[in-house]
Amino acid sequence: METTKKINKKKTPLIFLTFILLVGILITCFFYFSRPNGEEVVNQFETAVNQEDIETLKSLIDSNKEIELTDQHLEQLIEFAKSEPSYLKEMIFILKAQVAIEENDKEAKAQNIIFKGATEGEILSSGDYYIEKEKGFFSSYKIHPRPYSLTITSDQPDSILKVNNKKVLTTKNDNLEATLKNLPPGIYTVSGTKEYEFAKLDTSEEINLFNDSEHEKSVSIDLTGEKITIESTVDDVSVFVNGKDTGKVATVVEESLLNTRKDDAALFGPFSTDGSIEVHGEATFPWGVVKSETQTIGKDTRSLNITPDPIADSDVKDQIVETINTYTKQHIEAFVKQDAGIITTATNKIIKDHANDIQFDKTNEHYWKGEALGTKIDIDKASLTFEEGQHQVTIPVEFHYNQKEYIKGFTDNEPIEEVFESASVVLSYNDEEKIWLVSDIQSDLIRNENFEGKNVLKTDF
Repeated sequence: METTKKINKKKTPLIFLTFILLVGILITCFFYFSRPNGEEVVNQFETAVNQEDIETLKSLIDSNKEIELTDQHLEQLIEFAKSEPSYLKEMIFILKAQVAIEENDKEAKAQNIIFKGATEGEILSSGDYYIEKEKGFFSSYKIHPRPYSLTITSDQPDSILKVNNKKVLTTKNDNLEATLKNLPPGIYTVSGTKEYEFAKLDTSEEINLFNDSEHEKSVSIDLTGEKITIESTVDDVSVFVNGKDTGKVATVVEESLLNTRKDDAALFGPFSTDGSIEVHGEATFPWGVVKSETQTIGKDTRSLNITPDPIADSDVKDQIVETINTYTKQHIEAFVKQDAGIITTATNKIIKDHANDIQFDKTNEHYWKGEALGTKIDIDKASLTFEEGQHQVTIPVEFHYNQKEYIKGFTDNEPIEEVFESASVVLSYNDEEKIWLVSDIQSDLIRNENFEGKNVLKTDF
């Protein structure tokens, strides 16, 4: 009896251990056979993308330490799949084809159209996401992101390159490029900044790292900036930016109807185009320092003409206006009195030309009657040039006369006529006498938009 009890006591632990072992085997078998197969994992992945289920995607996708897959990447995957329905459809075919290769499932291979256009090697290396069976007894299928590489190049040293607002490189002359590897499929914002003397350039570009068979992209960040030509029709015009002398001078161009610029005009900049940059020119002339109008650089600015305004100074403007008005009176008086010596406001050449005209009138018994009634001077359209060793101002003028040329014995009884004549009056500065003199009258055959601006000075005599 005692022997039987001892045997039963020995059997009890053995039975318990056997029970535990059987339970363990059953649990192991349960987990082993309850694992989803490869196709089920792919189906779960497809459903999670369509249902925008981030948590399920995170449980299905395994990213290693080298690839930092975030919720944002999965959100971008979902958005891209929604915008490109064929993208997800093709990815599912690829994932299922990879499962078929792993399991050597001939039937699945025959039913998957991917195998008709690609080798098994190409299929295994395709897709933004791929599926693999993990090693080990309890191995299961896991989906992995396929890494991308992104190369960023700048065209300028001392620029800062960023990806998703994270600095990746400060460029140097011998190092203008950075390559990021192991990037999950997604949307990335690549940006670059560079500070210049008159500009801080910022540029950014959105890079789509989805559905690229090469799984690598390159982007070039242009930080050269827009440069402009700064021109003048006279020499030695200093360029001022925001009131500061840059130490540079404007490119000299010839003023013409076509406004043709020199091909070798120097480029200035780059400049900010947000309206924060103002440019003007200054030059020293025999009558003093003269400034141009201040101009603001905008997005569409390609060139600026900073020729100083010859009559911006009120004293100079008064001198030029007085010279033109006095000449207008003297001109008609000289022809009425047939005496070119009356004219004191023109160059010797002009006086000589008028003297010849008056002599012609005397010889042919022509004479004039009349008087000057006034002028209109278009101040805004005055331009400055340097020609034949002299500074010259050209300005549109409309002359108003009561006048008529008569032929003695033939037209003596005809009435005087009211006349309006428009011309471009050229005045040259006489350095010795410090005065402006009329040096040319260029008659306008067509009366255009002159004398209609806000700054047209009208004088009645």
